[in-house]
This record gives sequence, C-alpha cells and structure tokens, in this order.
Amino acid sequence: MYQPEHQTLVSTKIKGLNLDKIQNEKLKDIISDLLTDTFYTLLLGLDGSAAIGNSQESFKIYDEDNHLICEGGDLEGLAYEYFHENTTF
Repeated sequence: MYQPEHQTLVSTKIKGLNLDKIQNEKLKDIISDLLTDTFYTLLLGLDGSAAIGNSQESFKIYDEDNHLICEGGDLEGLAYEYFHENTTF
C-alpha cells in the first residue's frame, strides 16, 4: 500500500482511530459520499439553483481563457448526472 512521506491532518486522525480494514473502507465510502454531496451542492450554488450560505445568486462561469462555460441554470442537470448517476463526460 502507498504510504505518502507526509501525512495530512485528516489522514493522521483517521490512522489514530485504529480502524480495521472493513471499517476503513466504510469510512472511505462515507468521505467519498460527503465530498460528492459537497461538490454537487457547490455547483448548484454557482448555478443559482441552491444557496451558498444565506445567499442564492446565479453566476456566469468562465474558463481560464475567459470563454463562457455556463450561464445560471445550465449546471444543475449536468451536475446531477455526473455526481449522482455516475455519468462520465
């Protein structure tokens, strides 16, 4: 198994739990689901379909070359497919 030279704060805390292999896999699944939900919600917030904090606004999103990627309302469907239907683009 790969052991990075420098441990992150999170990996150090997880290691300190002394989980067995099954518990470790379950924790990885929970963290993966948590990150999926977080990224999906952030995309919806940028799309204007959900609030970020106490504010719900719509944003235009541009790439690094200043090309419009999407305008408010365009991301919700694609984000759902990607994060919840395991669709690859």
